[in-house]
Amino acid sequence: MLYKKSIFIILFSLLITSTAFSNNNIKISFSETSNYYEKQIKKTIENSDSINILLDTLNKKFYIKKKVIIEIGKNDGPLYNNETNKILIPYSFYQETYNIFKEVDYDKTGISKKDATIDVLMQTILHELAHALIEIYNLPVVGNQEDIADNFAAVMLMEFFKNGDEILLSTSDIFKLYSNNHVLSNEDFIDEHSLDIQRYYDCVCYLYGNSPLKYKKLVEELNYTQERKLLCEEDYIKNVNSWFRLFKNYFNKNRT
Repeated sequence: MLYKKSIFIILFSLLITSTAFSNNNIKISFSETSNYYEKQIKKTIENSDSINILLDTLNKKFYIKKKVIIEIGKNDGPLYNNETNKILIPYSFYQETYNIFKEVDYDKTGISKKDATIDVLMQTILHELAHALIEIYNLPVVGNQEDIADNFAAVMLMEFFKNGDEILLSTSDIFKLYSNNHVLSNEDFIDEHSLDIQRYYDCVCYLYGNSPLKYKKLVEELNYTQERKLLCEEDYIKNVNSWFRLFKNYFNKNRT
């Protein structure tokens, strides 16, 4: 209970102070489109209320001393380039994600393919932003940085966005679908990222840790033990406290 109490205190103070100042250093840009599909993707992202809310929220919450450009359309990525301070996400990433949701008729879940794809894009932006913030502020990293970035994205989604858990749920589904469509090789075990199926179960654990009652059925269907469920709750609370303490000097506030 002490962890929960401290979370509420931190979040309340941030809500009061974070809107006082915004430097709008996180921006989105688009590479030139080369075909009809890329034009449609660009239009969809430009007109997405969710993406606009994401950018607005990040600029209000974080004080970032350098501009971070989210460049949609480059061939590389998704990745964070520390030399240019850009987050690169290709149009193909959006299209491939959309196509995977389309293959399994994702609309039947009640979430449209387009909305689910935007959800994955939001999580991806936050994941890469974690790498950017670690680089910009030379933050300490203990553990696999890719797992840390996933953790950051999950916490930010669920603590700052009203439907953040649903956004993360779409992301968990895409990790599971990636895993279903992929035959493992040595490269997967060598790669810096955890396996897609591991990332799926991590997302589920974050979801349950944040909302045990809402996601009780999901973890039971996945045969989570009672001990594991309790650990998900404890770890999520610790993660929230850790991130907010780590970033206490980098949240926007009136520094007069």
